[in-house]
Amino acid sequence: MDFAQTLAERIREWEEADSVEIRDLERVTTGASRQTWLFTAVIRKAGSTREQAMVLRKDPKVGLSYSSRAEEFAVLRKAFEHGIPVPRPLYQSDTALDTPFFIMERVFGETYPKRLLNDERYAATRDRWAYDLGRILARIHRIPLTEDLAFLKRASVLEQIERNESVWRATKLNDSPVLEFAFRYLKTHIPPNPPTCFLHADFRMGNILFDESGVKAILDWELAQTGDPMYDIAVICMKSWRFDKPENRVGGFGKEEDFFRGYEEAGGFPIDRDRIRYWEILANCFWATVTVAQSRFFLEAPRGDLEYAKLGRRTSECEVELVDLLRAC
Repeated sequence: MDFAQTLAERIREWEEADSVEIRDLERVTTGASRQTWLFTAVIRKAGSTREQAMVLRKDPKVGLSYSSRAEEFAVLRKAFEHGIPVPRPLYQSDTALDTPFFIMERVFGETYPKRLLNDERYAATRDRWAYDLGRILARIHRIPLTEDLAFLKRASVLEQIERNESVWRATKLNDSPVLEFAFRYLKTHIPPNPPTCFLHADFRMGNILFDESGVKAILDWELAQTGDPMYDIAVICMKSWRFDKPENRVGGFGKEEDFFRGYEEAGGFPIDRDRIRYWEILANCFWATVTVAQSRFFLEAPRGDLEYAKLGRRTSECEVELVDLLRAC
């Protein structure tokens, strides 16, 4: 039984349907760590037929993993229940396919940053994205940390630094004086007693879906954790996620003032620019360790995945940005 047939049979069981047909199954080249597949399920049940566009998020057989698909599915469901714009979660299994996965409803739109930042079709709403996303992030930060989210990582700042440094030292292909200095700086400038809340932890261009009307959905929740709310703000301000519009601090499309206004008006935590800058340094260190690890996976895998190679070349972006950030401290 091939992949499509296996997937159809699993969905048939979950839906208690008479039959399920999988159409237009396609793997898309998005995501630094998980496989993403698009397809349409034709579900026939009790004499009726419906078509449902779906997305499958699946673990690769080799690669870094920061959470399980069961955990990401639970986070997605919690966000959906609290009115965050996300795809509706549908099914999850660790055993029905060759690696763990979950399936969600497909929301149509665009995630490719260079089209979003440059195409005229998005120009009419682009000026309000920063404000709207600030409001959405404030709502994410107010998701209650209930018992069903007890699996979320609750590492101290020092533990986060040491974990990133450990991954880098275990996978690095060459020395990096910039990263050496950045890790040393982070350890000696830890913010005292920051507030703790629910974090998306990868809130950035590429993980946000838009159409001509504006923001449609927040995607890729695998890094969700608890921590300082300024971390999420730092991530969307990272230079790596501004692509060819580095002059626009928020995602390459907006101003900090608009984002901060939306965030605070929607009940977010007080903005602290010094903590944002600190977390930008740590976020760049984290992204650098991911890109180095992807290079290692590409070189060592029997058949290197070109997605790993594409991401691996971006380590130098982080190093350049770290030099600028550290110079300003």
